[in-house]
Amino acid sequence: MLKYIFTRKVLSTFAISGLLLMPLAVTAGEFESQLLLGDQTLYLNGEGPRKKAFLTVYDTALYLTEKGSDAAAIIAADHPMAIALIVRSRFATASRISEAFREGLEKSSGGDTQAIEAQIDRFLAVFEEGVVKEDSYKFIYTPESGLNVYKNDEVRTQIEGLDFKQALYGIWLSENPVSTALKSQLLGK
Repeated sequence: MLKYIFTRKVLSTFAISGLLLMPLAVTAGEFESQLLLGDQTLYLNGEGPRKKAFLTVYDTALYLTEKGSDAAAIIAADHPMAIALIVRSRFATASRISEAFREGLEKSSGGDTQAIEAQIDRFLAVFEEGVVKEDSYKFIYTPESGLNVYKNDEVRTQIEGLDFKQALYGIWLSENPVSTALKSQLLGK
């Protein structure tokens, strides 16, 4: 009986210690302080992790031509900007990421995605190629070319239309974002 209690107590102590020793998601410094788009410079506005329960699904960052904290103005703006994302979980599969983006786009569009459905399909096709831990994505918007979607620094597709960019950026910055904590971090608050 004493051996059972001791073993249970030791195992519990190791389990708790193990949780405390697990590496925390590192986000500070993960992203470059600026992105160059031809002769245009985008500056890191904010960054943070997207967590689901206790798991960091991805780290993300917002880049703007100048620092900003007005989410509605950023969403509406027809200026160069970018969102960068690094997958941090092996549980972030192509189907889960696609489903989460579709839900986020519907949510940020108030449930009305009919006008951008073709753009959504082209966007989600990028994730059908497969998603693995440490994949990086950039969603770079310019008024001239629309949204360029990069996977691991290679262009995968280009999607025209300010309306699609607004819906996509709304996932993180709208009044009903995927995470209010992440929204605040992206806005540098």
